[in-house]
Amino acid sequence: MTISRYKVALLLVLGGCVSLSPSARAQNNLAIPTTKAPQVPEVTNADLATLELTGPGAISLRATMAGLRANPNADAAIKAWVARGNVVFLHTDAAQSFGFVTTPMRQMVHDEGGQEFIRTCAALPFGAHPLLRGEAMAGQNLPSLDERNIDVTRLPGVQVVFGSLRNDDVLVDASDIATPLLEVQDMTSNDEGGADTQYAAAITSLGAGWAIFSPDQIDTVRGDGELFARTLLDFVPGETGQHWVGVPTRTLKGGDPAIIAAALAARLSASDASNGGAALPAFGVVTTPALAPPVSESTLPLDRAEANAFLAALKAGGVRATARIALMQARLALQTDDYLTFTAALNVADADPALSSEIDFWNACMNVEQGCDVGKPAPEIAALFGGAARAFAQSAALSPAVATNQKAYASASPVSAVLARNWSQRLARFAEIYSLLPAMAQRPLLAHFTTTIRSTQYKIGEFTDKSVVGQPISFLASHLIVDRPLGWNAPHVEVILTDTPQQFVALRRALGARNGVAAPNGDQIKNYILLTPAGRNEATLRRLWCRVLLWAWTDDKVPVPGWLLTGLQEGAIGDIHHNSKVILLQAGIPLFSAMRTDIPTPMGAAYSTVLVQWLYANFGYGTMSNVVAQMAAGETFEDALGNATGETTEELEDDWVAFLRA
Repeated sequence: MTISRYKVALLLVLGGCVSLSPSARAQNNLAIPTTKAPQVPEVTNADLATLELTGPGAISLRATMAGLRANPNADAAIKAWVARGNVVFLHTDAAQSFGFVTTPMRQMVHDEGGQEFIRTCAALPFGAHPLLRGEAMAGQNLPSLDERNIDVTRLPGVQVVFGSLRNDDVLVDASDIATPLLEVQDMTSNDEGGADTQYAAAITSLGAGWAIFSPDQIDTVRGDGELFARTLLDFVPGETGQHWVGVPTRTLKGGDPAIIAAALAARLSASDASNGGAALPAFGVVTTPALAPPVSESTLPLDRAEANAFLAALKAGGVRATARIALMQARLALQTDDYLTFTAALNVADADPALSSEIDFWNACMNVEQGCDVGKPAPEIAALFGGAARAFAQSAALSPAVATNQKAYASASPVSAVLARNWSQRLARFAEIYSLLPAMAQRPLLAHFTTTIRSTQYKIGEFTDKSVVGQPISFLASHLIVDRPLGWNAPHVEVILTDTPQQFVALRRALGARNGVAAPNGDQIKNYILLTPAGRNEATLRRLWCRVLLWAWTDDKVPVPGWLLTGLQEGAIGDIHHNSKVILLQAGIPLFSAMRTDIPTPMGAAYSTVLVQWLYANFGYGTMSNVVAQMAAGETFEDALGNATGETTEELEDDWVAFLRA
């Protein structure tokens, strides 16, 4: 299968870090759009015996755990090289050698989709980790509200990333040594009991370097894939050495200023270019290290400027030292979802007035996280986002103009003014959206219905002043909470019932609709379904629900074929109409060629409905969700169906005709 039009290899790197043997391969050679960087060389099992590493730099390790066990000297040498301040990107079960707990990806079967294509979301609270903030050292070309493709319904930073996995790739589970980055939103699982959370990206430190588990391929068109790929580059060391310094979690929790200072000083020294750049001999002549091998561990990442500033404060002692230890502990607590410790630590840090602005910054990050709680009433959400927007605007006024290694000691924010200002603008838009809801009815949302099915959230609210215990809420709940209606789910859906045309129009505009054309019964924008009083019926909800399910894969960045949308809306799982099959058979419409031309109505609707029903009946839920995922990644329907079924075009055409004749 070829989907290179929309895929980018993970990862890219500043050049010259690896000398590959003649037999070594580097297959992933696409460049991230707008990002100038050569590729990270790919290291396979075949390369382990002869690969030579020089630094600073990074490698993409595609060798397996079995390969590393067969080459223990190579395994030890890679770890020693990483510990000097370099980076290894992991995709296979070789991640186990670096302390990750791995699990095989699920393969596609008839009644359940696989994980060859994944949709992931940020696994940490807003702003908690630099790899999810969206600020790369390579530049500050961040999206603004003026750009037509900006999604005003999605938080800034890295929130949603689409990717694909190879057959020997794995996912990782939670562990004490790693910080999760991207959580898999498993939209095609049959597991009703709620399977353990899986992660597609996570990071751990190894000495002064980093082991980063990530998807092998990142989609840079849909979601925030391009932003995530750019930020990953920031962890690759350059000529000046490793930019990021990890403070061990166990050291921070201990709270001893002298021990923390010693750890910071050691990491800063080890991450210098002179250390990270030392060459290692060929793996074939590496002897067993005399010292104990480096151990992966959970850390709090600081850029070098921050680390030096903290180190100076620790050496100064007194309240400056204790306040900054508390600030680091608060940041670590945010990274681990420990909100009680976060609040308590910030209260201790507040003893130093010099930290007041940065404390406001981190409190704003917490406000954003609390605003994402779908159970809160709209006025409270609007207030949280509005407060965060003001705090980030203040940070922008006090922060450096751009991200730099020369940040001032008293910097009010760990991010640049450019990024803080972008956050402020985006969150102000969120506050505007949620402020509209109570303004229309002069009261909070009267009701919300929230449940969880495989990490899927639904929220229903309406503006009317009448009781919400009646028909509308129960009707919507019964239709939304169904088991895999089309074989896959959208991860988060909000349904809003409006009372007047004015409410409907205002919400469409606030949610980013750029055209004035909308069906009189309702509309779908991203993961929002807006219904007018006339639209509270099964037909309208089914139509808009299908659009949300397709949006979950396409992210509105890939056009949905008209026949697919029509076929899903008109009854993907319903009874097959024999008369429609006879009409299509007599018309002699081939399976694929018909999609390239306009089919006259009503034959077009009949063709679309029967085609989708044939796909489900002949190939199952799993295949259908896989086909849709491939098409959302830029594949044609012909190639996607062939890839998913293993059949040739001729075989599929024969199956189609046989189905019509049955």
